[in-house]
Amino acid sequence: MTRLDEAHSRLAATPDDADARAGYLGALGDTEILLRLTSEPLGEAIEPELIETTSGTFALGFDTAERFASGTPKPMPYAALPGRIVAELLAAEQIGLALNMGSETEMIVTPAELAWLTEQLGHDPSQTAGRVVEVRAPGRLPEPLLKALDTQLARAEGLAKAAYLAEVTYEDGRLGHLLGIVDPAEGSEAAFARSIDNALRFSGLDAAELDVAFFRSADPALERIAKVGMRYDLPEPAAEVRPIPGGDPTKPPKLR
Repeated sequence: MTRLDEAHSRLAATPDDADARAGYLGALGDTEILLRLTSEPLGEAIEPELIETTSGTFALGFDTAERFASGTPKPMPYAALPGRIVAELLAAEQIGLALNMGSETEMIVTPAELAWLTEQLGHDPSQTAGRVVEVRAPGRLPEPLLKALDTQLARAEGLAKAAYLAEVTYEDGRLGHLLGIVDPAEGSEAAFARSIDNALRFSGLDAAELDVAFFRSADPALERIAKVGMRYDLPEPAAEVRPIPGGDPTKPPKLR
């Protein structure tokens, strides 16, 4: 079962739950989508196959090759793109996404929801300063948040050595949770902070309840957190990195 399947199950069980809907959209943003095309891509331009309904215009997408094959009656070209790129492209044209049609996980995502997802993913987290005076093992956190953290940190291949999650008390008395990133790659701090902020936004937990800090292995403050914190080991860098189509936000594909 994929993360998108899990989010779909939660949403199906509580269709009126705004947090479940946000969680589904967050999972969509992190999922590679096979977008069905009318013809082979022309340079950097793609032309999605569209369906017209009484509710608007929708592109057809699938989250696995098996579902694409099952939902596509004849061989057709496609573009494999991160969900966040699909959302950005379609929302700009007021087009929705009909996802996994014909399967038990089918879902209609409106242009407004894709625009909301794009806005959330483009949000820059706020910066704050505070001195930690007490560190404890992490308290009870929502399961969607923990799963979102697992997903975000698993994607940070080669960008840091490890991470620790702990509950902390700040000098001003504020309580919260802190995610300490160990030995981040140079220049990766902003991307880390943004990805964790996204995990919070789609989990139903207010972003102010989890802070992100960066440590070097020799930092004495890290020792306190490592003793009680939940450790995440980040993946080692792959020997060969294959570029993902649309993976570079500075060079996204274009609709035609």
